[in-house]
Amino acid sequence: MSLPMISNKFYNDALNLFEQKLFYSSELILGKLISGFSNLNSLEVQQNLVLKIKTLELFADCLLENKEYFRAITYYKKSIQQTKIFKQKFKLHENFLRVKAARVAIFINEYKVAATILEGITENLRSIEVLKLLAKVYEENGQTFSAINVYKKIIEMQPLAIEAQLALIRLNVSLDDILTTSNSGILIKKKIVKPDFSAFGGMVGQGEQDYDQENWTHNFLQAHQLLFCQNYTRMVRKQDPEVLDQMDYYASTIKGKGSSYVINRLAEELLKISDERPEAWLIMAKYCEIKNEIEKALYFSDKAIALNKRHVAAYHLKGSILLANQDYELSLETYKKAHHISNDIFSFIGLVESYIGLKKFSEAELFSIDCHETMKGNPLAETLRGQVLFKTKKIPESIELFRHAIAIDPKCSKAVSLLAEVYVADEKYMEAIDLLEATLENNHNSGILTLLAECYIAISNFDKAMQHLNNSAMLNQDCLKTKNLIERVEKLINGTLTEPEDMADESMVVEDTSLSP
Repeated sequence: MSLPMISNKFYNDALNLFEQKLFYSSELILGKLISGFSNLNSLEVQQNLVLKIKTLELFADCLLENKEYFRAITYYKKSIQQTKIFKQKFKLHENFLRVKAARVAIFINEYKVAATILEGITENLRSIEVLKLLAKVYEENGQTFSAINVYKKIIEMQPLAIEAQLALIRLNVSLDDILTTSNSGILIKKKIVKPDFSAFGGMVGQGEQDYDQENWTHNFLQAHQLLFCQNYTRMVRKQDPEVLDQMDYYASTIKGKGSSYVINRLAEELLKISDERPEAWLIMAKYCEIKNEIEKALYFSDKAIALNKRHVAAYHLKGSILLANQDYELSLETYKKAHHISNDIFSFIGLVESYIGLKKFSEAELFSIDCHETMKGNPLAETLRGQVLFKTKKIPESIELFRHAIAIDPKCSKAVSLLAEVYVADEKYMEAIDLLEATLENNHNSGILTLLAECYIAISNFDKAMQHLNNSAMLNQDCLKTKNLIERVEKLINGTLTEPEDMADESMVVEDTSLSP
């Protein structure tokens, strides 16, 4: 039997084993076949070149299945080198091999390797699939300008490529520029993607039966439209009970009595749908955080990140847990990763509050200004800027921004809380009480009620304080701060604690979590 016939038999045997998922057995046969190619003379090499290309590719496929990722890339490259001998004849297959190799490189976070492999594909032969991969690796490598150009190329090829349009918004490309690139009147609603409050506040498909699965809940939260977020997500789940997208953001809006039970049940439902997506694990992390099981919460957050390293909600939740536990160095590191993926309002908030915790006020100032300018008119951006101004002793300017945020959105409880804190810091307790009482209708949450109770404690009105603390406990039965304050007020009423603590010395930390997911 001739050598070519033996080689073909070996290859077919190996392919059969591969199809039966016997990858290691296939790899052994292919390894022997590859060794045999080295003994061929130049004429025999030419005669068996197609077989050699197929053998190297299948060997790389086996290595990939056996999780030998770097070796797989090496053998895909070797196969690519052999295709070059045919010049144009095998060009399409060469590109197919390059995509395979690039996907492996991306999987192991070797983005520079992936970029080099993909850039070897001639520009006029780059499909949308290739361009999507190339844009992703450019983003990961910090090559923002190159990523923008690639996303624009995708839109030129396919004007309805929503993923590319949203990516350009994330990279701060103006809406007019995107519309000019696409020349499509129906590509995407302006109210969904425009990078300011009027757009983030636009209700994605409000009142309609369709929905944008990728971003609806995130947009509601950035606009501080929590009730709309809840109602809209319930509508989506009614239409599609197995939807996973954005459920982690939705879980962050579930507050009040019995919230821990609802969140735990939601996590269980989503895990039954898929335990290979990050959303369900993040909801588990949220449940553990409510139960004050911080180590478990961080574990589940890390598990979500491991499943999808670009899932920004995972970094948001992990960062907020670290912030709440005053681990500012780690929270800063976490929010930096989030900001690298998406410069949304929650990433800005996390960065600024981490810098404030570290007393790095100049850095906090820079990011708050950037956020304020990027998201003009967003009440959360106004509030964040005011928070930094308060910390840098620019009290009148901070009060103006808090009032402006409340005027934009009376339900922005963070702005209400922080403005009340400004009054408390100046021992203007009655002004703080008047403000909080006046906004209770719009901001009936445990954070506002607890802060209101603290103000009443400061003026020794313990009956009123207890009334608001009991209401707060009904809304959030797991809140340790509320439980501690109830014990304290009981002691004050019974006379076992003689004086209320001085609230003016407390730092500006507000329990309400509506500012971050």
